[in-house]
Amino acid sequence: MPDKPEQSRLLVPFGTKDWATNRIIVSRNDVGELVFECPVSHAILDIKTQQALRLNSDWYSYSERPPISELKTAEARFNFIKNHMPIYCDIWDKSQNLFLNHYFSFILQHADKNQYILKNKLKGLNSLYSYQDWLMSAYLPLPQSIIHLPQDPQNQAYENKEMFRVPLLFWTGQRAIILFFIGSDTPSPRLTNMQTKLTVNGYNVYKIEQKRLIVGDDTWMEEFLMEHFGHFWEAEVLPSGPFKPKIADPIN
Repeated sequence: MPDKPEQSRLLVPFGTKDWATNRIIVSRNDVGELVFECPVSHAILDIKTQQALRLNSDWYSYSERPPISELKTAEARFNFIKNHMPIYCDIWDKSQNLFLNHYFSFILQHADKNQYILKNKLKGLNSLYSYQDWLMSAYLPLPQSIIHLPQDPQNQAYENKEMFRVPLLFWTGQRAIILFFIGSDTPSPRLTNMQTKLTVNGYNVYKIEQKRLIVGDDTWMEEFLMEHFGHFWEAEVLPSGPFKPKIADPIN
């Protein structure tokens, strides 16, 4: 059984139900890398290069962001993404948004608790960076992700029958983590089969009881977040942000 998805690169539409496979165009560039065209919100998982998908990755639709002058501090950039993320969540499933509230609070508090370590990683560069700049190295959550699970990993057809919608996906560069939020009802055979298929195809599937999110099981939640997302800065050499200045951005 593989320990991660077997495709070299994977297109993941997310945060929308307004999409169809016939709107996806897959090609290859001059060096043979897969190139995707997709008109809806999406991210690319670089599985072969083990490049993690982070808040500072090139995923954001720049046309939607405010002027760079409003995003001068690391905390402002972090809070903008945190406050923007609910638009990608399923409006009928509050569990996604509840988990993200826990996740972003954990990242902020975890960085504060470890600011000595984070400042030390910036030794000699403290005049250029704040320890909070590492916030943007946190892994990017993808609500309502649509996963391509072909029989043949080399198949790039992206057919409807091989696409599966999941509540939440993270790609750490080493592991593809998928979260399901479980209520009191017995899981349907379709859901159980999909979770099994995801596991067989290299995804790490976790089932979180919805009541843990609602009643605020802080100890359990902190342990879970620490185990899977607590070392997000370790593979990063220097912090960076997702928002690059545009020509129309004011200087001040």
